[in-house]
Amino acid sequence: MLFLRRRATWWFFLIFAIAFCGASIPQEALGASNTKKASLAYSYYMMGLLFDFEGQVEEALKEYQKAAKLEPDNSEIRLRIGAAYAKLGKIPEAIEEFKLATQLNPDNLECHFLLALLYTTERKTDDAVHEYEIVLRKVAERDPENIQVRHYLGQLYFQQKKLDEAIKQFQAILSVDPKDVEALFFLASAYEEKKQHKEAIATFKKALEIDPKHGNSLNSLGYIYVEQGYDLDEAMVLIKKALEIDPENGAYIDSLGWAYFKKGMTQEALVELERAVKLFEDPVIYDHLGDVYLKLGDSDKAKEQWKRSLELKEEPSVKAKLERLER
Repeated sequence: MLFLRRRATWWFFLIFAIAFCGASIPQEALGASNTKKASLAYSYYMMGLLFDFEGQVEEALKEYQKAAKLEPDNSEIRLRIGAAYAKLGKIPEAIEEFKLATQLNPDNLECHFLLALLYTTERKTDDAVHEYEIVLRKVAERDPENIQVRHYLGQLYFQQKKLDEAIKQFQAILSVDPKDVEALFFLASAYEEKKQHKEAIATFKKALEIDPKHGNSLNSLGYIYVEQGYDLDEAMVLIKKALEIDPENGAYIDSLGWAYFKKGMTQEALVELERAVKLFEDPVIYDHLGDVYLKLGDSDKAKEQWKRSLELKEEPSVKAKLERLER
């Protein structure tokens, strides 16, 4: 996932988020009753906040831990302990505290969100995605017409290949705003992933009726035409329009190269695909290049491209081609 390539950015985001979480917690949140123990826990907690805002994180942590001894099952205290650990760079300890906080209060979205960010910095992608999903799903439940949240949730489901769930989110967006081009694009893409080509084509066309210069829809529709053996000339028109919008887009260039290959223009295909792979290292482009080299009679280069493709992503069809060539 792209966010894993931006570790420094996410780390900054984490610290920023931590700095503003849980800043004002009422005394009633600390302790089920107005007891002396609860009042003392609240005092330790507030002292911790004061140290925290002064930048004395280690001192703050000590105060939060004192509060936790008196109120061990309080999720707000656990959240602040986790935040302090994170600021001190003690990520494993922070994760454990946030996990405990979410167990104590599953509806605390701050905890889930911060836990997701910590998992992201630790490159624990599956765990991070799980926490993001919890946050987005709960926000969507609270505010069904929040289109932006549904976009995030739909795209998350799409990345996870939970296509039916993704489709529901994008359809919900379109019920509120039928002209949301990005929702139409992702809905069409989900249909295509499910091999529902007619629905995908119709939905991409709807997107282009609203925004004729939507590059991703132009390219995707053109690529479907190429893959399904429809009108190759029309496919190239669509893909070239996408390239007019974004000339250095490796995915678009790959589509053009693949269209050339399907039209029997192998040399032209080679030029475009070699250019594409320099801009966008992707298993599909390497697979396409392998097919082109094989067509040109260079089996060694074909094998090399398919091996690179498999290094990026295990794909049975690519593996089968490589095995046939190596027999």
